[in-house]
Amino acid sequence: MRQVREGRIYVGCEGGEFSLPYAVKVAGPEAFMYSSDFPHEVNRESVRHEIEEVLESEMTAAEKAMVLHENAERFYGFRARDVS
Repeated sequence: MRQVREGRIYVGCEGGEFSLPYAVKVAGPEAFMYSSDFPHEVNRESVRHEIEEVLESEMTAAEKAMVLHENAERFYGFRARDVS
């Protein structure tokens, strides 16, 4: 757990992972990043569906934001643009 708290371990996750809210609760949201593998192996519809599954999960709004984009922004050193 020390490695997670120190930002040395990241876990890629997708929608439909029923244990994600529990893992985020136990380890903290900082270590989890949504990974779509887009544009190969998947299409827009499947990525949208996976994102919706994360948004419908039992995590808080702040945890969802961290998993879906904030952790990746911090890791890669950039800010995502608003595409809504």
